Amino acid sequence: MNSLVIIANFPFNKSGGVGTYVLGRTQELLMNSTVTVLGRGDSCVCDGINYVSLGPVSNNVKSFFNNWFNLMKIVKRGQWNHIEIHNIPMALPIILCSFNYHYFFHGPADAEAKVEGKSRFKIFIARALDRFILNRASRVSVVSLYFYNYLLKRYSTLENRLSIIEPKFILSKHQKDEKLISSMIKPDRTNVVIVRRLVERTGVYNFLKFFLDIDHPNKNDFHFHICGLGPQLNLIKNLQSENPHLLTVYGRVTEIKKQSLYAGCNFNLVPSVALEGFGLVLVEGALQGCPSVVSNIGAMPDIIKSFKYFGSIYDQSVEGFYESAKVVCGFSQKNRRELKEFAKRKYLIDKS
Repeated sequence: MNSLVIIANFPFNKSGGVGTYVLGRTQELLMNSTVTVLGRGDSCVCDGINYVSLGPVSNNVKSFFNNWFNLMKIVKRGQWNHIEIHNIPMALPIILCSFNYHYFFHGPADAEAKVEGKSRFKIFIARALDRFILNRASRVSVVSLYFYNYLLKRYSTLENRLSIIEPKFILSKHQKDEKLISSMIKPDRTNVVIVRRLVERTGVYNFLKFFLDIDHPNKNDFHFHICGLGPQLNLIKNLQSENPHLLTVYGRVTEIKKQSLYAGCNFNLVPSVALEGFGLVLVEGALQGCPSVVSNIGAMPDIIKSFKYFGSIYDQSVEGFYESAKVVCGFSQKNRRELKEFAKRKYLIDKS
């Protein structure tokens, strides 16, 4: 069996989100078929997966025509038993040509456009494109019950074509670095790690601004370690310059630094305000024994429940955050080991 997976950028060019999901998903497919991944980046063979480049990583509109031309050459040349789409713009020719394809829904394009403040016209186009693609797909998959119910509510005709496939993670070759932990962690503070794309919907800037603006007797007990890139990075760096005793902003970090922060911090904070269909960072943290405090958005409360409540859900208020912080800081090392073992059993693909 030959499987073809289509993504925007190869996971090793742009980690996180869909890329992280695809890394695990392709390993699942590899158990029963050969797997070719098409996307932008450098061609290579990695972990048994054949990555074939459609062109360099670029946001240039003209480059898409070249990407599409290369895509159609490869699709027509091969004999594919399974075509799986994880990115709409890159796979548009396949969708328009009515190829038999399996579409992975990673989030509502119209809702994302609305959160980002796009025009009504762009929101309308995003909604129409979602509907068009979902109607033409032979099979649609989502990563959580939350998204499953979300889609059925909007598109009842999907019922017989819709399924849930939870994310899987590949065992990382990186391990936590004790020297890194000791150099980053503040021993006299409650250390909180935030690993997010720094955009409006993830809520990082708004949470930090609100936290810093409100006087609370326990405010100076915390130190936040913020990892990630995005349009709000400079705003958060400005907060750091005004509050260096409370914030450290790292920008993009290596995998080993991220794992070391998860392992060393008291908990992982996910303050999203919209569009959380799963919450991969909850699992990333759990694999290092790090519990998460999450806002009550989307699928994240369900993930915390699946962790047997080795984590906490807060109501998006600062007082709610303090209460949740108190809960997770009460977890013992035994609790953290139990969380780590549970996450490994449920989400990890061990290829060692």
